[in-house]
Amino acid sequence: MLGNPIYAGRFWWGDTELESADPTLIPWAPSERVLARLDGHPYTRAQSQSQSQSFLYSGMLTCGHCGSAITAEIKKGRCVYYHCAQRCEGAQCVREEKVSEALLESVRVLTMPETLRGLVTEGLKGSHRDVVRETRERVAAPRARYDRLGALIDEANTDQLEGRISAEFFGARRAEWDTDRAQAQE
Repeated sequence: MLGNPIYAGRFWWGDTELESADPTLIPWAPSERVLARLDGHPYTRAQSQSQSQSFLYSGMLTCGHCGSAITAEIKKGRCVYYHCAQRCEGAQCVREEKVSEALLESVRVLTMPETLRGLVTEGLKGSHRDVVRETRERVAAPRARYDRLGALIDEANTDQLEGRISAEFFGARRAEWDTDRAQAQE
């Protein structure tokens, strides 16, 4: 049952993923994480709203003891430490500087012809530009909707204060707009 996306309102028709018109039993976001976990992806923990910190090696490392994801956190208000997400036996917290040094030592022994190095560098830069562009495009529409709904709420509030609309009408619309804004923000 957990592996079936139909319960979250999605299904496949041939090679096309479609949304079901039927009511869903669970929201899509948690279902997607469950499906990813069932597929064996270790990096499926949802980020909390307050977790705006992005760490240098997030999603790149796994525990050498148990194979779980390595997670990062800030300790002492300023130092970044990495540790096994499962806190398995034998695993320890390591400062980000030590992780960087260890990775640098591993990479230093590698050699690459200059022509190949240039191609790889340009490819990585191009890939990064594509990711940044796609992220901006993906975020633009929900951000515009969120801002538009905020403007509607402000205008309706002014209309209510000036007596052009009733408080009941404003309250009903405000609840609807707040729900839409929460969805756009998500």
